[in-house]
Amino acid sequence: MPSKILSTLILCAASFALYGADLASARLAAESGDSVAALDQYMEILAEIPGNPEALEGAANQAMMLDIPDLAADLWVQRVDLAIAQGDRETAQLGNEVISAIYETTPAWVQDASENAGAYSDEQGEAMVVIDEMTVEAQNALNLGDFENAIAAQESALMIAQDLLGNLHGMTIAVNRDLGFIYRQIGMAEEAGAFYTEALAAAEEVLGPNHPDTLGIQSLIAELYGAIGMANESDLTSQRVVAGYSESLGANHPLVLDAKFGVINQLQATNQFDNALMTVGELCSSIESAYGSYHPQAIYCLQTTAGILTVMGQLAEAEVTYGQVIDRMGAVKTDVDVYVLNALL
Repeated sequence: MPSKILSTLILCAASFALYGADLASARLAAESGDSVAALDQYMEILAEIPGNPEALEGAANQAMMLDIPDLAADLWVQRVDLAIAQGDRETAQLGNEVISAIYETTPAWVQDASENAGAYSDEQGEAMVVIDEMTVEAQNALNLGDFENAIAAQESALMIAQDLLGNLHGMTIAVNRDLGFIYRQIGMAEEAGAFYTEALAAAEEVLGPNHPDTLGIQSLIAELYGAIGMANESDLTSQRVVAGYSESLGANHPLVLDAKFGVINQLQATNQFDNALMTVGELCSSIESAYGSYHPQAIYCLQTTAGILTVMGQLAEAEVTYGQVIDRMGAVKTDVDVYVLNALL
């Protein structure tokens, strides 16, 4: 018997030494800038020892170096799950932040288009300052409920922008959009729609139909449609927004998720609760697959589900779902207890 134990110990020691050598080799490849070799070696380690934290983080880092963000995110999801199992909240929170950063990446063409649309000469610089000041004045008036002065200030800003920058300038588009929003806030739907439409046409021409700023205007139009009882038009526009964000930013970008939550909110606003519940279920599954079960996006989706269940009167199911929210929040954060649950309910 002692000889068998000794043999087992020797085998374990040899395996550990080999494993340590593999890690050292992967580290060396990473340090030398050979990301392909480093990633391969880290992945080989994970094939043998799936829960190795150093290999998970090392492989994720090399995947990002090689521009494979989906793989990097998946590896970090595994790292968060491992940290949760070990009670390591700090690493779990760090992992969630890294996952968020991976999916928040915006393509270079988006920034380039925005910069080109917003470019101005030295002579136009003073006008830009004046326009900014007027839009701030309009917003302050709106916050105070002074709608007359809010409209007057925003219309003045629009006149200057159109005269000195042109209808297709990024600033003019934004001022047009915001003037529509002011009219929407005071319940003047026809005027709001007119300014939204003008801003949208210019944005599509200058920025492109799938630029986030263009799609943001379409989102405002979808909300306006819903508010005036045009539910079908609102749903169709919202779906176009989701499709546009997905195409330009990727299916898991936060703006895509925001747009999808917007669709769900609109379904609730038009009393389509069965559709809202089905849609949020699909969304939660998609989010958990990309972000993991313990990411704030996944937890928020569960919370949204619980809210819909509550409105539908399915209180037992809502209570179970709220319990899942608390369990997951508590696994990542230390300041979650029954009082938080009561606040959610």
